[in-house]
Amino acid sequence: DGFIDDLSLEDFELLEDGVPQRIEALYLVKDASVDKKEGTRSFSPDIARHFYLFFICHDYSPKIRDAVDYFVGKVLRTGDRLVVVTPRTTYDMKKEILGAVPRERIAEKLLKIVRKDILAGDAAYRAALNDLKRLVRSPNDISRQPGAESGGGDFGTDEEPDSILMKYRTDLQQLEQLRSLDEDKLLKFSDALKAQPGQKFVFLFYQREFIPVVDKRVMNQAANDPRLRFMISELMELFQREPTVDIDRLRKAYADSSIAIHFLYLTTRPDDMPVGRAEEHSEDIFVPFANLAQATGGLMTSSSNAAYMMEKASEVSANYYLLYYSPQSRTDDGRFREIKVRVKRDGVRVSHRTGYFAK
Repeated sequence: DGFIDDLSLEDFELLEDGVPQRIEALYLVKDASVDKKEGTRSFSPDIARHFYLFFICHDYSPKIRDAVDYFVGKVLRTGDRLVVVTPRTTYDMKKEILGAVPRERIAEKLLKIVRKDILAGDAAYRAALNDLKRLVRSPNDISRQPGAESGGGDFGTDEEPDSILMKYRTDLQQLEQLRSLDEDKLLKFSDALKAQPGQKFVFLFYQREFIPVVDKRVMNQAANDPRLRFMISELMELFQREPTVDIDRLRKAYADSSIAIHFLYLTTRPDDMPVGRAEEHSEDIFVPFANLAQATGGLMTSSSNAAYMMEKASEVSANYYLLYYSPQSRTDDGRFREIKVRVKRDGVRVSHRTGYFAK
């Protein structure tokens, strides 16, 4: 639960494709400065810091304010680069602002941008989600048998089950079309970061997603109607959100880019989500980002407390070791080389990028 800052070069073991390598130098970086160096060769590590804040959120959470306040007030330093990516666009903060404008004003400006872009950028997503909420909020939903009188018996809607299911399916399909990962854009971003010198840290806030669902009892009733079985089968397929990107390809590309992705999973449940009528479905986006965090030596954490996650990720970004080595069998064949770093101490967990492309 804390950074260990008393390790020496002899405490580390490094393997490439399973073959032990000779570590030539170690640099301990603490709070944006080199605190210690050891080794047989001297290097000049570029420890200039480049921060990228991503907000993949379909609804604005007030808890984001605490995270932004902490980052601007406690983490950013003069000379740091900050890029903010929202659902609408990308912002690149001028470096000279940090020394000329009070931190409170910077945080307030940044927060206004993030809030405005989240609310405007995902308006279509929220509209489709609200349609689904309205469909499932009624206590009777689709539960009127064909031929029943309006409001009679166990059923309380004038619409036939098939028309309600069709509307639900249409809204769900629209929702799915508005949320996806673009593999080509992700690969281009990793290429751009690879060309960027210095130390690169991505703080990626991803908001937990829920899908409003019709009552299971009602679905069971509808399943007894042969006309609706195929439609229900289609809905079940939409509920199964499988990753649509090549996770292994992305893992290797981002590990090769020499960056650290901190995946911060915001678990807050929206207040207006129907109780007992919603299920979490985030796996198709959660799984790729969790893999990217692991592959780049970043942090993966989940909480409803955005400031807590920001604090943990910031600590990881501020303190780390840089290890230098020359591969024993250097062949520029373009293959991905797997890296494994171990520490000769019990109870220690090591995070590091998992490899690079030999080219």
